[in-house]
Amino acid sequence: MVDKVETVSLIEEIGTDGHSPMKFICSDESIYYVKYRSGKNFNKNELAFLFYEILCSKLLQALYIPTPPIALVWISEGSFNPDSLKANKRYTKPNITAFGSKEIPNSQLITDFEVIEKKQDFQKIINPLDLIKIAIFDLWVDNNDRGKALKIGGYNYNLLFAPFHGKHQIIAFDHAFTFGGEQSIGIFPKNLPVSIINKLSNSPLFNSIVCFLGKKETLHTVQGFIQECKNFDLHEILISLQRVVPAEWYVFPQLSAQIEEFLSSPQRLDRIEITIKNLLKL
Repeated sequence: MVDKVETVSLIEEIGTDGHSPMKFICSDESIYYVKYRSGKNFNKNELAFLFYEILCSKLLQALYIPTPPIALVWISEGSFNPDSLKANKRYTKPNITAFGSKEIPNSQLITDFEVIEKKQDFQKIINPLDLIKIAIFDLWVDNNDRGKALKIGGYNYNLLFAPFHGKHQIIAFDHAFTFGGEQSIGIFPKNLPVSIINKLSNSPLFNSIVCFLGKKETLHTVQGFIQECKNFDLHEILISLQRVVPAEWYVFPQLSAQIEEFLSSPQRLDRIEITIKNLLKL
């Protein structure tokens, strides 16, 4: 259910405020952005973020929202020089299993100040309605790291534009800080209030794109996607992931059950539907 690769050669460590992923060439000859524990955090439960990454990737795939391929990445002996690492030097060692997100060739990061101002630019996006689905998805999984306002100005979107049939396809990546993120590991009750703070749905990029969409297609997308989330079989995905997640990640036993309860709450999804409709003035 989850591909497995081994690291061959470290290209570089990417400096970010979060996990500072390591860019590796791997055994399938592809490039992966690899995450493990960052040296900034001494909490071993931080490894739950890797589980969140895999789970959200599988949910997005099942919901037909573009997201990069992922893999479990075995850190091989001799594939990197520890002196080349800074944020990852404390915990990244040979013979551990990390999380990897495959590089999308020729894609570009949607930048923190990016907005769509002209209809001709909007028309270059092949899947604008997916942005609404991603915004709902982020409310559903409580993603605190897409649409977050940055202290230096601008926003963190964790979205890519990838070439697709002569246009741009929006691709969602980086779901480590879902389910409340760093401050809420394992603490996300199903009655948690729905918040648009630091969310895609409350960002300039989102507003600049949805203003070009018709009300009818927008409403149809919202209602249809909410229903898909309500009908989703979370149990099977969670059970299958428990079989492949490495024991070293310390994913505590009650986590899957808590996630299932959180995401399966129809009342919470009703609140999300009301929230997104109010934002879109539907």
